[in-house]
This record gives sequence, structure tokens and C-alpha cells, in this order.
Amino acid sequence: MKSGVFFLFMFFLAAGCSVKEDRDECPCILVMDFSCVDTSLVKSVNVLAESPDGIVFFDSLGVEAFEKEYVREVPHSEMCVSVWGGSGADEDLQIPYGCECPYLYMYAFEPDTRLEIWRETVDLKKNHCRLTVLLDGREDMPYCLTFRGNVDGYGNDGFPTSGDFACVAYPSADGGSQVVVPRQTDSSLMLEVDDMESMVTKVFAIGEYLDAAGYDWTAEELEDATVIIDYYLTKIQITFRGWDNEYSYDIIL
Repeated sequence: MKSGVFFLFMFFLAAGCSVKEDRDECPCILVMDFSCVDTSLVKSVNVLAESPDGIVFFDSLGVEAFEKEYVREVPHSEMCVSVWGGSGADEDLQIPYGCECPYLYMYAFEPDTRLEIWRETVDLKKNHCRLTVLLDGREDMPYCLTFRGNVDGYGNDGFPTSGDFACVAYPSADGGSQVVVPRQTDSSLMLEVDDMESMVTKVFAIGEYLDAAGYDWTAEELEDATVIIDYYLTKIQITFRGWDNEYSYDIIL
């Protein structure tokens, strides 16, 4: 009788082990909710999942897919999932030399794939800064504005990558000149003002002026900024969208 109970116990123990092993072999179910995405800003997104072994999956989703949950089966391994989209944003997060940064919104997370199901609400954050430059004192001054920096795009994790960046700020419909720059890692962003009449180029450490004014390049969502330079290139004024304060500095060339 005792031996029968022993064998019955061993049977259930073995059965329990096999169930556990089967569960380990089952993938993790990754569920992503896009209902919070502002569709007035983002019409499509790229979704990339990477593990130490390489790319797990890469998908492009249109706005129609935001209305329902996005579900993928993923292995039980370390993983980073990146989501990005916006006007001008494509599969490549590197900015070609001479081009401005796209209007980019990004989100990244690391799911705990040890679980059977992982749910994540995608909350895209503004990962670009639109700089508006006004030359005060003479509207018809013939000039060319060029921004130069050392961030040439983003990695799949959403962090800036090092590389040469240069872009001309073109006149906008509402006045001044505008350029979109990526998130900066320091205050090295430069502004070159080429006076086409005198053929003189003056260089401004615009990154240092933004830093002195309190601009936060580490913020979850980057603010836009306006830079006003007087005609004689001796004073500079900086304002941020949504901020009440203005910051003025004497320019030392």
C-alpha cells in the first residue's frame, strides 16, 4: 500500500515538472496600448524590440492600429522596446549631415519577459527642439544661419548619438528662421551668422546661452525656444515656449 502511494506521489511530481517545463517554453505575451498617442502629431510609428541576441521584431504601424491593443509573442530574455514616430521620422534615426532633425516623438521601455504577460501604455515624448531665430532691427538683412553640433541622431534606446550635425535655418511663414535640432548632450551647439553683404561670418555659442537661460535638454519633453539677435550682433535674447521669463545677454565676440 505504501509503495502504491509512493509511486502515485512520484507520478504527480513528474507531471508537475513537465507542466513547469512547458510553461517555461511558452513565450511572454507583450501587449502595447497606443490609445494615448496624439494622432494630430503622430500618424504612424515604428516599433523595434531588441535583445542581446539581436532584433526580436520590427513593425511599422499606421494610425488605424492605435485603436486596438498591439500584441506580440516574445522570448523570455532581456529586451528593450523602442517606439518612435512623427513628421519626417522614418526607420533610420540618424540625421543626414546638412538636414534638420525630424519632428520626433519617442518612447522606450524594458519589459519583464519572465512574466507570462507584460502590458505597456505607450506615452510618446517630444524628442526634438524647434529653434526660431529672429534678427531684430532690419528685416531685409541678407544673412544665412547655420547650426552646428555634435549629435547626429538617436540610438534605438532613444538616447542621442555622437556625430557631426549641421543645418541651415530657413525663413518661416510667421517670420524669422527656424530649424529643428535633436536633444543635446552638452552646451556645444553653435550658430553661425553669415552676413551676405559684408561676407563676414560670426559664430555664437548658442548652446551656452541656452544653458545659461536654464534650458533643460534632459527633460522628458523638449521645449521649443526663440532666439532674438539684434542687428548689430551685440545682444541676444532667449525665450522658451510656455515660459514667462526672457533672458538677455551681451554678446562677446
